Amino acid sequence: MPDYKQMLGMKYKLNSSLLLPTALLSLGLGLKICGGGAAGLSAQESSGFHLPQDASLIIKLKNLEEGQAPFISHNLLFFTYKGDEQTKAVGLVFKSEGFAKLRMLERNSHDVFIYAIPIPIEKRVVYRYWVDGLWQRDPANANHYRDNYEVAVSLFENNDPSLVRSTNPIVLNGDYDFYAYFEPEEHVYILGSFNNWSPFISPLEEVEPGKYYIRIRHLQPGEYQYYFWVGGVKHLDSRNYRVVINNEGERVSIFTVTAGD
Repeated sequence: MPDYKQMLGMKYKLNSSLLLPTALLSLGLGLKICGGGAAGLSAQESSGFHLPQDASLIIKLKNLEEGQAPFISHNLLFFTYKGDEQTKAVGLVFKSEGFAKLRMLERNSHDVFIYAIPIPIEKRVVYRYWVDGLWQRDPANANHYRDNYEVAVSLFENNDPSLVRSTNPIVLNGDYDFYAYFEPEEHVYILGSFNNWSPFISPLEEVEPGKYYIRIRHLQPGEYQYYFWVGGVKHLDSRNYRVVINNEGERVSIFTVTAGD
């Protein structure tokens, strides 16, 4: 498996079994899409979002040399800002939060600052940057306007119906479909309270290189905890923003089956 820490060349801290840039560990926290209560999360749940382990994505972020208008990749909406050697810090705020919560971007070796959130439910995302203490619109995004207070803000509009936020599980005729993304040719299993946490009982099929799939059937109404098992390592479901702490103190993904699904 590639050394993602070395490839990206950013600050890291340990998150479960993944090493991720510290700024990207807080993807989407507090946004309407995955903030407490706003997406149906209980007080015990948190976003627990992972950056997918995808070499092409990591390499793309590492090699970015210019800021871009916001773009969607791997179920994430990415924001980038091109600074220079003198740029000390870049932050990002969203209208959906009243422009009140500052999120710091992570810097690559080309002085491009990067931040990502799960694809929002809302088609319109209004935002602006904070650069070394000064507010400004996104210089790489031609879609901008002045709000009612004559403040310049930038606008991202997702008008492509194929680029919508997708989550696990997908409910279809009472069955529950799960998709996961890992390195190609891995052995991927799903372990959960629905199969007594038994390894090797529920393998995922690799339907495309690096894309894995399984259908879980005949579930009774209730809440189910689970995680993916890859090469002896536990992984939260990066396509499910519901996470709880189990009885062993571990973070696990969770979903709910309701009567009539």
